[in-house]
Amino acid sequence: MEYVKIVVYAVAIAGTLIYYLYTLVKNIKAAVEERKWNVVLELLMGFMEEVEPLFEEGTTKKAVVMSKMRNAVEQYGLKVDMEVISQLIDRLCDMSNVVNPPADEAAANA
Repeated sequence: MEYVKIVVYAVAIAGTLIYYLYTLVKNIKAAVEERKWNVVLELLMGFMEEVEPLFEEGTTKKAVVMSKMRNAVEQYGLKVDMEVISQLIDRLCDMSNVVNPPADEAAANA
């Protein structure tokens, strides 16, 4: 009977350790992905600044930035949903237009 209890306790402890190890690995992976997201955001903002003075039309700017991001993501081997990048570009542009309104809109409000 004592051996059965020892085996049951050993299995319970092993199960608990496996669960905690799984959770630890999952959290480490999430932290690594978070660091990669910071790299993606830095690349994106750099590309947006680079392309801004080169083109007048917003859709052209976005297409060039998306192309540069696709190349960078492939080069660095990052897993990124390009639809999320597209939405992020739109939101950053919207925010930029609120913070720094276009000249014609700023003149009309003055």
